[in-house]
Amino acid sequence: MVSESALSLVIPLDAKESAPEAARAVLPSLARRAGGILTPMSGLGDVLIKRLEATGRFQFSSTIITEDT
Repeated sequence: MVSESALSLVIPLDAKESAPEAARAVLPSLARRAGGILTPMSGLGDVLIKRLEATGRFQFSSTIITEDT
């Protein structure tokens, strides 16, 4: 997970070239701002989820829970 997190910052998952600018463009807007400490999800978002799922070792799902349920 640590390696995929690091790669998410510099290598775009779907791009043919490994330009850091291309990788940065798909990160969440919070991650593109300078400074601060971010959690892996707030900093890498869907980019990290896609990279981890592409390994075949991780599977993610989510459920929205409301007060009515």
